[in-house]
Amino acid sequence: MRAMNEIRLPEAGVEAEGFDHHALSAKLERLARRPGELVSIGELSHEFGDSAFGALMLVLALIGMLPALPGTSAVVGVAVMVVAAQLAWGAKTLWLPRRVAERSFPRPALTTLLEKTRRPLLSVENWSSPRLPAWFTPLGRRIIGVLCVVMAVALALPLPLLNFVPGLSIAFFALGLLQRDGVAVLLGVLTAIATLVGIVFLGWLTVWVASLWS
Repeated sequence: MRAMNEIRLPEAGVEAEGFDHHALSAKLERLARRPGELVSIGELSHEFGDSAFGALMLVLALIGMLPALPGTSAVVGVAVMVVAAQLAWGAKTLWLPRRVAERSFPRPALTTLLEKTRRPLLSVENWSSPRLPAWFTPLGRRIIGVLCVVMAVALALPLPLLNFVPGLSIAFFALGLLQRDGVAVLLGVLTAIATLVGIVFLGWLTVWVASLWS
């Protein structure tokens, strides 16, 4: 495995001509059918090519939300942080440190992910389309990157029952990047707000319970 993987981003002005609604689900199926027990994050990034930023964050977020894979949220959160921080910085290529690129998940987990999400993913891909293009200007992408970094931190925290919500937020942001869909980005913003409200409430509840015992 190389020390880093660089994936070129498409230009910000790319429009929907020849737009393939089902590119993500098709690539996921190819990955799931490949031989081998493990699939690495580096392999995921190379498979998705030009759409690596959004696709990698989406796959990682979905893996982090799977209840069958406890304990992976911290690994997923760190990996999403690496990707989202570059998006926030305005990077045109995706760079993955060796340790992140070589992180692997069981390939059967990817198959499970595909089985659980195939129908809803196809429905979402059919529903989604390029809209609200202001989100996909250089500034809009940076904002999405910053919000994904915040959600990745929340995903990595050992907070019981709260990992699903930041993972869902990252998934919405990533879907928006993949489909150039500003409505999906707005859903990500709403879910991010819900995540922050939940964290604040959990913090307040912890302090309140601690005060009862003091």
